[in-house]
Amino acid sequence: MDKTRTPVPHSLPLQAPPVSREPSQEPQERHNGYGVEAARSGCAELWGPARQMCYAQRAQAL
Repeated sequence: MDKTRTPVPHSLPLQAPPVSREPSQEPQERHNGYGVEAARSGCAELWGPARQMCYAQRAQAL
């Protein structure tokens, strides 16, 4: 890997920043306005299509 190359301005970072998995104390901290649910939401324990349907229902409720 050539480390002398400068990244393209619109390129993504090589690694995403760390994500806090601690449950939030404040309800407004769980939803940051970008449509991303907290890591420990009720849907996080579901698998496959059930998880997709759970998140879709939550998105419609917003």
